[in-house]
Amino acid sequence: MMSEIIEKSGRIPWVHSTSKAQVEHNARE
Repeated sequence: MMSEIIEKSGRIPWVHSTSKAQVEHNARE
C-alpha cells in the first residue's frame, strides 16, 4: 500500500523517511 504510493509519486517525504528501508527490503527479496 505504502510502496504503491511511493512508486506512483516517486518521492514522498513522510513516506520516504518511514518506509524507505522497508521498500528496499521488499525490493531485495
